[in-house]
Amino acid sequence: FLDQNYIYMRRTPAFNSAMRRILGQIKKENPKIKIIVEIPTYPYDQEYLGLSGKIMQLKDSWNRTKLSGIIDRFAVINDGSPMQDLWGIPVIPFINGIDFNKVSPKCVKNMSGEIHLLCLSSFAFWTGYDRLLVGLERYYQNGGTKNFIVDLAGDGPELSNYKEIVANSQILPKHVVFHGWISG
Repeated sequence: FLDQNYIYMRRTPAFNSAMRRILGQIKKENPKIKIIVEIPTYPYDQEYLGLSGKIMQLKDSWNRTKLSGIIDRFAVINDGSPMQDLWGIPVIPFINGIDFNKVSPKCVKNMSGEIHLLCLSSFAFWTGYDRLLVGLERYYQNGGTKNFIVDLAGDGPELSNYKEIVANSQILPKHVVFHGWISG
């Protein structure tokens, strides 16, 4: 990293003293380097759950007050609300997704009549695929007739919960395929 002009990284799962020390050392050895840290959701303090989550949130809160002079910009995914800075560091706001006003939809003919949903993720509670699965089951219980196929590709702490939802359903096993972690 020492001969590069910039570092772009994502904050995950929290700001900690090790990350702060490493970035501080890089900045010390190469003062011209620009360090940009992406924050995928903001605000995020409410995402820390349980006792261990609250401890992590306290560490994050303390460490983020020590980032000025190390991090040059935060890239923050938000709803487009104006943000000038975060913890005294300038923000580059952007939206996470597609501006449908700038992209023309393509007409695709689906001869099978099936609707496939591909879900690629490191499954965590905030991805919300549990709601998709429960909603799909309710759709069929209420007379839905379209044939949805949900392909779940990935791994993570919520995967076992998703598998349990499908296993406990008489409807979902015909509509949900687990692929596990896929690379390449």
